[in-house]
Amino acid sequence: MAIRIDITFANAGGGHRSVARALQAGFARRHPHLVVRLVDVLRYTPPPFRFFDRLYPWLLRGRGWLWAVLYAATDGKRRAAFLSRLGAPLLARTLPRMWDQLGPPALLLSDYPILNRDLARLAQRYQVPFVVLITDLGTAHASWLTHDAPLEAYLVPSEPVDARLARWGVPAARRVRVGLPVHPAFLEPPADRAGLRREMGLQPDRPMVLLVSGAEGTGRLEQLAHAIARHATHVQMVIITGRNAALRQRLAAQSWPLPVRVLGFVHDMPRWMHAADVLLTKAGPSTIAEALAVGLPMILTGHLPGQEARNPAFVTQLGAGVYEPHPERAARLVARWTQPHDPTLAAMRAAAQRSGYGEGTWQVIRWLMQHPALRSAARPAFPHHRGEG
Repeated sequence: MAIRIDITFANAGGGHRSVARALQAGFARRHPHLVVRLVDVLRYTPPPFRFFDRLYPWLLRGRGWLWAVLYAATDGKRRAAFLSRLGAPLLARTLPRMWDQLGPPALLLSDYPILNRDLARLAQRYQVPFVVLITDLGTAHASWLTHDAPLEAYLVPSEPVDARLARWGVPAARRVRVGLPVHPAFLEPPADRAGLRREMGLQPDRPMVLLVSGAEGTGRLEQLAHAIARHATHVQMVIITGRNAALRQRLAAQSWPLPVRVLGFVHDMPRWMHAADVLLTKAGPSTIAEALAVGLPMILTGHLPGQEARNPAFVTQLGAGVYEPHPERAARLVARWTQPHDPTLAAMRAAAQRSGYGEGTWQVIRWLMQHPALRSAARPAFPHHRGEG
């Protein structure tokens, strides 16, 4: 029987799912003898946990002040541990249902916060090694911790996150520095970039500006698009609105003084990034890691309060982009940088490529493959658990 790894994620935003899929694709390429199963962990939780992916977009409405309050109020080691203990009795009854059909995996990896103490307890119960992969870059919320429950390691994607874990008392032996995983397709540049643009219906020699605003289509996408249309008519724009269907319809119905393509949620983001000259996006960690892997210069136009607040500084310190939340000023940067002899984009592209973030997927996989659990098909017994439906 094939060895199985379970990766738990949630559909709150798009980043956790993207990281899980990136690892699944990486394992399929390097270690196809392993089975990697993606588990939407919220499906196996009781209310209110079960509805968090639906509440998340609602909390981000406006300027996200509701999310900012909730994030700050729970971001403390003691507070997060207390909240985790409150839900533990219910979660102890429902989380084992993940394994009712297939039994426990050889290894369990979580790339989602909030439930890690409970997942660590579940893994301990069934003698399954447990690993947490943190998907934040500039900081980390205390809900990533397993608190008093044991785990193998925290896989840490940046120095700021590593430093925060150290302040919380996580020993160095439990902190492993890796890059944030991205799908291998981001690491495969086209042999003919002009040909890729023609294939995608773009003009091959006209600078292409890619506007993205996360899976939920939040941010000032519409204002940015109009500002670029005023200041940079020599470019072409591709606008990806995610799940925001109303925004997509509104933008697609408008007349533009330059070539514009408006898309909803896409499954071929690597191709769009490889075709682009510059990316305008909010400071989501997965999008940042993908752009770094591609070598795509960034203008970060906003961030979610809380977990994304320090991501702009992370990018600017690398030299791979700038933070400019004002649409008019961001558009003027686009207009200047896309002129034929401006050196800015080339310098940022080189800085992104030097960052090494394209190696994140392989770094995580190499570390996991060193674990004895993945070198043997042996499985622990799956004990009976009570109270399950």
